[in-house]
Amino acid sequence: MVQAKQTIEVDDYPAPLYDPGVYGNLDAKIPIYSLTLSNQACSNQCAFCVRPENYGRAVCPRPIAAVLAELRALQARGVTHFRIEDSTPPRGALTSLAAAICGSELQGRLALSAFSRVDVNSTEDFALMKRAGILSLFFGLESLDDEMLLRLKKGTTFEAIRRTLAAAHGAGIFTVGCFIHPCPGETESSRDNTLARIRELKPVLDSVLAVPAGIYPPTEWGRHPDRYGIRLSANYVREAIIYPIKFEVPIENWRPFPFTYPLFGKTAEQVTFADIAAALTAFVRTVKNDIGIPRVPDYYLLLAHWKRMNPPDLAREIVGGIMRRDYAGLRALLLGPGI
Repeated sequence: MVQAKQTIEVDDYPAPLYDPGVYGNLDAKIPIYSLTLSNQACSNQCAFCVRPENYGRAVCPRPIAAVLAELRALQARGVTHFRIEDSTPPRGALTSLAAAICGSELQGRLALSAFSRVDVNSTEDFALMKRAGILSLFFGLESLDDEMLLRLKKGTTFEAIRRTLAAAHGAGIFTVGCFIHPCPGETESSRDNTLARIRELKPVLDSVLAVPAGIYPPTEWGRHPDRYGIRLSANYVREAIIYPIKFEVPIENWRPFPFTYPLFGKTAEQVTFADIAAALTAFVRTVKNDIGIPRVPDYYLLLAHWKRMNPPDLAREIVGGIMRRDYAGLRALLLGPGI
């Protein structure tokens, strides 16, 4: 008999113990610490996402007092930079945390970034968040074509995205938009519409990331590939589980996917990994070179703030070090003196 998953009781979680006796080589840790506002569950139904299967759908917010206590303890150890890891922060949680920080001695001493969802976090108090030290918000936008957003089951529209980005950027927060490109069923029209709208959003969209669609077994795409015209390889499950994703490495250097999907009028049977890679590369090149929006992940922005460096310059140095396998240089870059 299969038992139902139990909801994680976040109140029972012990606080993290960052101690050299527990974590070896703690002094070699990049000085950005993770923070969570919930049990990491997500109640949304996005076609591509594994998080609900991994963490459940019943969202349990952590008490803000407990989060603030964690921040106090770490700040007393000299930690100043934090990344809020909830892919979908509970509704209002970012504002509640910001209010708690601004009402404490921590205001002005911390720098944070966070994930955010347009359909859940669009009414947060962005100005208050900025005063609390939240420098950047990462939005999983996936597409700006309304028909594609429906296919992805994102629960939002371009107009809602535009309003939310404008509000966050207007408060002085660095906005990062991440896109899935190409998606199963991507057309030239959906691609062109997304690119045109990225251009329209340039005044309020500070950074653009793009990743290819992944087909994971427990997702809508993985469970029902035929509905989306997706073709899975014979050894798909095994290969999907162990596939080495390397987002900082150009996709041309990746291992071919154990799946294909319809793209620009071709069926999955007609589409190769090279086709998918070419579509992503062209999309990224257009955003960077033609539209002129850089690629700076939110955690790179935190690192740049800590290092007092220009974010695009730091991003180029990190990616260059990875590609050259210059680990000594990366260590010096990321662990050298900061603020």
